[in-house]
Amino acid sequence: MNKEEILSKAQNEGKGKDIADSEAIKNASRIAYAVISVATGIAAIYFEFRYNIKVMYYWLGALWLSQSALFITKYVLLRKKHELALSIFYFVIFIGVLVMGIINGQ
Repeated sequence: MNKEEILSKAQNEGKGKDIADSEAIKNASRIAYAVISVATGIAAIYFEFRYNIKVMYYWLGALWLSQSALFITKYVLLRKKHELALSIFYFVIFIGVLVMGIINGQ
């Protein structure tokens, strides 16, 4: 492959993609995920103490499971080993929270 073919191929790869739009979606997703995480934690604590409803284990479990899903998706897309390690770590925390909920009769 010569220089012109490489240059032509590189120029054609970016056609039809709006980098600013992709970055905006990525940043919005991060913010949305952070808001959901905080809201889930606050709601779990509120229901626990206000109404004595024991949902904290499952809400927090859902939070950790979503973290695990996020990192396994990143691993599949990027093939970075630390993403897989984080996914497994969060999944283990999810299992721990689930087991604690079952043990405590929730």
